[in-house]
Amino acid sequence: MSGGLVISVDTVDALAPTLRRLRAAASDLSVPMAEASEVMLDGTLDRFQQEEDPLGVPWRKSAAAIEEGRKTLQKSGDLYNAIERQSGEDFAAVGVYGTGGPAIYGRIHQFGGTIRPKSGKALNTPFGYRA
Repeated sequence: MSGGLVISVDTVDALAPTLRRLRAAASDLSVPMAEASEVMLDGTLDRFQQEEDPLGVPWRKSAAAIEEGRKTLQKSGDLYNAIERQSGEDFAAVGVYGTGGPAIYGRIHQFGGTIRPKSGKALNTPFGYRA
């Protein structure tokens, strides 16, 4: 004998409004991304003041900062003041944007690179002239 119970439940109509709201909310995350970028900016500025990396490891004090009695990476305040946040529907970011001044200075400190003398054949460093 074959037989059984078959139950069919159509939930599409009942869930449709909720699914539409969920899809709409997930397609534009501008508000939470703006909030996230604000938290990231606050953390970055705090780390500058504390002179530490994101893991809490203190920055190595620069020779110039020691000699001048100031914080590392904060001689003029240009780099600190250039840090800003950006956000959109699907991203949150903090950084120094642009192509000159603080952006060049920040990029060297973040990613490394070669610094060349503006004039002359060598850089004058606390460790003497370096070609």
